[in-house]
Amino acid sequence: MKKRVMMAALAAMVWGVTAAAQDPPPGARPQPTSPTSPRQVQNIPLELQVVIARYQGDKRVSSLPYVLSLKSRPVATTFSPGSGASLRLGSRVPVRKEAVIPAADGKPATTSNTVNYENVGTNIDAGVSALEDGRYEVTITISESSVITDNKLASDLRGAAGMGEYPVFRSYQSTNTLFVKEGQTTQFTAASDRVSGEVVRVEVKLTVVK
Repeated sequence: MKKRVMMAALAAMVWGVTAAAQDPPPGARPQPTSPTSPRQVQNIPLELQVVIARYQGDKRVSSLPYVLSLKSRPVATTFSPGSGASLRLGSRVPVRKEAVIPAADGKPATTSNTVNYENVGTNIDAGVSALEDGRYEVTITISESSVITDNKLASDLRGAAGMGEYPVFRSYQSTNTLFVKEGQTTQFTAASDRVSGEVVRVEVKLTVVK
């Protein structure tokens, strides 16, 4: 009987040591359950630089940089206020609208003019999640509209549409998700305008604020 009691006590001691070895020490960070789904870290201060450039062939015709300050969040697949960064920058462009009132009741035809305002500018929504493997998951939505200032191109487009001297607008919109390292510059997207042949390229760079 004494031998059985001693063996049971020894087994209990071994089990206790094994369980203690498996438990993380107080204050230790939990490890990810799977290498393919690393734990996400929150509230890291970040700076996101976005550059929207336009090219005609190999020639860069414009380049606009934007800088957003934000912090990392748990999920970067959806955007909601307070969980990322937003930028709204633009102007309102007047557009003249002409209406012809046909002749009626013996009165000659008349023309009336009104002015409408169109919004042009850049909208950016961004969210970032910090992954335990050292990378960052960056989700960005960009919406941009502008007036075509190339007189020849604008004239060609107006002529094709049978329009008079009205401004011609262009627009660009894209949503994408990137996995980048801190300090790395990555191309977000590249797209060609089928009318003008212009290529839009967007680059992003993520920096941790020390």
